[in-house]
Amino acid sequence: ARQALVLLEHAQEQVLGAEDPDTLKSRGFLAAALAGEKKYAEALREYQTLIPLQTRVSGPQHPSTLGSRNNLARVLVKQGKFKEAAQEYHDVLDLRERLLGPEHPDTLSTCYHLALTLAEQKQNPEALAYAQRALAGDQPQCPREPGPEGRTGGGGPEPTAPWCSSRARRPRRCCWERR
Repeated sequence: ARQALVLLEHAQEQVLGAEDPDTLKSRGFLAAALAGEKKYAEALREYQTLIPLQTRVSGPQHPSTLGSRNNLARVLVKQGKFKEAAQEYHDVLDLRERLLGPEHPDTLSTCYHLALTLAEQKQNPEALAYAQRALAGDQPQCPREPGPEGRTGGGGPEPTAPWCSSRARRPRRCCWERR
């Protein structure tokens, strides 16, 4: 499958150009496939090439850019680069909170992964605070969708991003519950 993604990405780059949104999407799939195959050094290089292109083409606040940055942090964690990963998660979390709101599933997921990364660094009080914050979020629901009594998002803040979605998974339980 990875080989097919490589061929597709190269063909798209030649036909559509390196900065075409479809080419960038294929590069994101390729980076994720590399990470899935535990080829973290290759995945890291691909994300480090992809993210500046996405930032230039779509902007630093676009969901694709933020998703790639979040995935980059995951690769950094897999490589044991916890300090770099925590910084990336912090940056993505700040943007997602501002754009989507603190209760959005994407925000909560980033918050939870930041907690796990901080725990790996033995920064337990800070990690616990982020984990509790992530787990205290409401049911996964887009703030734009009707909540109780027909209000949007249960009365929470409206996100400023037009691409808000509720497709993200929310962490279900805290890793500290098992300790």
